[in-house]
Amino acid sequence: MRRLAIFVGDFTAEAASLVAAGGEIAASEVVRSLANLVTKSLVALDAVSVITHYRLHETTRAYALEKLRESGELGDVARRHADYYRDLSGASRSGGGNIARARVADGLRPSDRPGSRGFGLGLLADRLCSTAARALSTSATARASASR
Repeated sequence: MRRLAIFVGDFTAEAASLVAAGGEIAASEVVRSLANLVTKSLVALDAVSVITHYRLHETTRAYALEKLRESGELGDVARRHADYYRDLSGASRSGGGNIARARVADGLRPSDRPGSRGFGLGLLADRLCSTAARALSTSATARASASR
């Protein structure tokens, strides 16, 4: 549960499995644990839309975030979180469309609690800028080649 604290808002089972898995924890174990946490009412489930979303309750998230810090895993989990949303933003540019863009926006929302900070956002911003710069460079090169 502590690794799920990296998500400030809603997240999908896919996001949870890719971000929280690592080391001794397999992606399949993350999904099983997520279902167990929903059963115990520690994670809220929103199955109204096409994609099911989950959310840690704020008190649960605060506790889990403290445990994540204490474990020394915060940096690794924040990097996986940043990588997931960077890759998702690439999917939105390459035809993933509005759903992928909305999911990226959800993942980038800062916490609305005073004094709290989103983790991995600086790293994510760097990686997104780098990805965008490569995409723009590739696009400009393709346009220049086409105009010759």
